[in-house]
Amino acid sequence: MRLHVALLAACAVGAVSCTAPDAGTNPEDGPGRIRLYLTDAPGAYDQVNIVVRRIEAHRSGNSQGKGWGVLWEGRQTYDLLLLADGNRAMIADTLLGPGTYSQIRLLLDQGSNVVVDGQTHPLTVPSGFQTGVKLIRDFVIQPGALHELTLDFDAGRSIHRAGSKWMMKPVIHAHTDVISGLVEGTVQPASAEAALFLRAGSDTLVSAYADVRTGRFRMSPVTEGVYEMDISSQAGTHRDTTVGPITVIRQQRTVVDTVVLTPQ
Repeated sequence: MRLHVALLAACAVGAVSCTAPDAGTNPEDGPGRIRLYLTDAPGAYDQVNIVVRRIEAHRSGNSQGKGWGVLWEGRQTYDLLLLADGNRAMIADTLLGPGTYSQIRLLLDQGSNVVVDGQTHPLTVPSGFQTGVKLIRDFVIQPGALHELTLDFDAGRSIHRAGSKWMMKPVIHAHTDVISGLVEGTVQPASAEAALFLRAGSDTLVSAYADVRTGRFRMSPVTEGVYEMDISSQAGTHRDTTVGPITVIRQQRTVVDTVVLTPQ
């Protein structure tokens, strides 16, 4: 019982990625996860500050849930020039239903500005405050996989002076990548009600529960890397154990040899 409480507490603060203890849960049928990043090419300004209030993705096709969905909502300012030379900021990290998406849009807020020779000028972004800055690009979210999508602004080509006004007509390129893999295996006996924690060093990154009927488990998404797996019996009938190293490769399935727990 103590492990259930500890796991729920970790989920509440976002310390680990959690899978509910549902024996029927199958990552291959569920949502994927998207991490959205913002980066920029160098520009000849002191600062280029954009204020983002909402990020949305458009799901295409005839599937359930098509249309616009919110990836993030709040109010955050980004100086694009700090995101040059390989730097980037993560602007959204959320679950997303599997399927094909055709657009990303950033809805901006008042306060976006450009600083030139120490002087701050408000940025006018046509439709940016109403219908948003739209990026038309197809990408596919796969069930149970972690995707990274990077929006590469080009501030130097995006900003123009029109009389006394400074205008932004964003030039953005994007690329996406599946960076995760899937870990699966079996813990016996199934009656031990195994809880599994995938760990890198002292940090628990992903957790799951084995099926109480078959002992099978799946952990997804798991970022490429090398891990140890801690296994505990929620029924209190078997000893804790650790297996590893477990190597995860992006877009591949890693099968762990069957783990047989030792009775208390």
